[in-house]
Amino acid sequence: MDEYCFFTCFPTDGIGTTAPIFNLNTTDQGTIATGTLRLQNTYIGTNANGGQYGIQLAGIDNNSNGHDLRIQGRTAAYGTFSDLVTVKNGGNVGIGSTAPAGKLDVAGTICLSGANCISSWPAGSVTSVTAGTGLTGGPITSSGTLSLANTAVTAGTYTRANITVDAQGRLTAAANGSSLSLATEVTGTLPIANGGTGATTATNAFNALSPLTTAGDLIYGGTAGAGTRLGGNTTTTKQFLTGTGTGSAATAPTWGALSASDIPAHSAALITSGTLAVANGGTGASTLAANNVLLGNGTSAPLTVAPGTSGNVLTSNGSTWASSAPVSNWTTAGSDVYRSTGNVGIGTTAPTSTLDVQKSFGGGMPATTGTSEPNAIMRLRSDGGATLDWGMIATGSAWIQPRYYTNLATNLNLLLNPNGGNVGIGTTAPGSTLEIAGTSGPRLTLTGTGLGGGTSAGSGVSMQLGYNGSANRQLWIADSAQMASPNATNAVLRILTGGVAGQIDAIATDQSGFRPLALAPAGGNVGIGTTNPLTNLYVNGQIAATTGSPAAATVNFATGNIQVAASPGQAALTLQNMVDGGSYTLIVSDVTTSRTYTFDTTSCAVQHWTPASSATIVGAGKRTIYTIMRTTETEGTTKTHCYIAWVTGI
Repeated sequence: MDEYCFFTCFPTDGIGTTAPIFNLNTTDQGTIATGTLRLQNTYIGTNANGGQYGIQLAGIDNNSNGHDLRIQGRTAAYGTFSDLVTVKNGGNVGIGSTAPAGKLDVAGTICLSGANCISSWPAGSVTSVTAGTGLTGGPITSSGTLSLANTAVTAGTYTRANITVDAQGRLTAAANGSSLSLATEVTGTLPIANGGTGATTATNAFNALSPLTTAGDLIYGGTAGAGTRLGGNTTTTKQFLTGTGTGSAATAPTWGALSASDIPAHSAALITSGTLAVANGGTGASTLAANNVLLGNGTSAPLTVAPGTSGNVLTSNGSTWASSAPVSNWTTAGSDVYRSTGNVGIGTTAPTSTLDVQKSFGGGMPATTGTSEPNAIMRLRSDGGATLDWGMIATGSAWIQPRYYTNLATNLNLLLNPNGGNVGIGTTAPGSTLEIAGTSGPRLTLTGTGLGGGTSAGSGVSMQLGYNGSANRQLWIADSAQMASPNATNAVLRILTGGVAGQIDAIATDQSGFRPLALAPAGGNVGIGTTNPLTNLYVNGQIAATTGSPAAATVNFATGNIQVAASPGQAALTLQNMVDGGSYTLIVSDVTTSRTYTFDTTSCAVQHWTPASSATIVGAGKRTIYTIMRTTETEGTTKTHCYIAWVTGI
């Protein structure tokens, strides 16, 4: 037969046989066929087993078990075929089993429509169920419901029910029973644990249930009304049972002493006879004259004062009161009231000035919040809300503070002579807008914080202006705290006027000597004779230094940058008070001896000469000039250097 042939190739086809006897005849000569008829996908690959998945019919010739037919399939691509269904030669069919024990043998579970799966058959078999006595329903051959048959009993709830039960356990009759008779049906004593009292008499029953334990105890309703013990009063002081509520519920009663507020007000209308004595809070009288004023009379009935004539006032003579015409120290003129003489006192009965206002209090600084000023002695205010408060503090100082009386945190300005005029402090005849005078101590002290970005509060700056008795006037500006304790260290800035020339210097606060005066120490240029200094010190004009005359071989430049030494008498000269960056001139005249002068190494450790140091030229009118500049330099070690240029024979 051709390699590829349809069933119509020949009337009868054979596969594995040359003598087919059926329309399609397959034969495998092996004992176990790997597949006598295989159906698989059309994919043709290199795998020896052909397609990936498929189904095959296999005939197995097994002499011991007969001849089987198996349907096999693959569970993996190109895998081996395994048994799915086995048909035994004897007619048994196995699903999942190659040795079926019955006509149909399933190794696994059986499901109907994907549900109701079972893995084994239930034991026994039922073909019909018939309802027995007392049941309804049935017979049941497949499925159904059996129910209890109704009886003559009416459904409901019965009290102490009398019931009848038949042989099937059903209630066939039910009726309410009679009430329990405690007299005939109950005997013995009911314990407390079972809701009784455990006693046979009322007294014993009360004592058994009562929470009382001690003489004097009381019972009150506690939580949810439960009887609760309140211990009796054990003190020797008489106490009363008191209690209060929350407005909607009562609280537990307690023992306590009565106070006046515990006794309710008693209506005087309930007193219909007798006279209530003064000792009992009454007047001791049964009638009082109309419009009279009552006067105290000890424990007796009160005295009365008749009103007198119209406009009278009640006055005292020191022992009793009388109605008399008023006496006033004030004169009324229209809407004005005034006094023409005398003093007015507020807070005092003995005013010492035209208006004397006194207040008995500790005093203090003005308040900074709110609307009430407790430290003010007097207040002037406008209907616009502004107020001017006057007060004093405990140290005896007084203050004046304008602000809004509706908000004391809002301060207002205080104006003195806003329309003109001078203000004097310490003087009765101020000659300028503000004149401060005094005989000792600073005349003006300024304090504050935040100047120049600072944040710490200082003691302030004192300024004092006065005449020193030496034909000049001085203005001192100093730290207030340092002025309070003068010493030789702290400095005061002093400005002198009135002499031949104005002066500015720094002097010790105790005037024991002068202190350094620094100009622009933190930076900036200083100008003399100019408003536009271009260097640290810019002088528009001449600069001159004072000339000193050393008496011997010691040259002190503190007295001037130019020193003239006349016949110093020796060659070794000592230079004093030279500073770095300073330029100094030394002029030496020695008409008797030619010397090679040297300078000490304390002021000039390293000396640079140009020209080299040598003997000077002497003679009448002959001078040698030394120009010296000093620096401090570091060359391994830090030393002072002096650069010396000199010329002789001048």
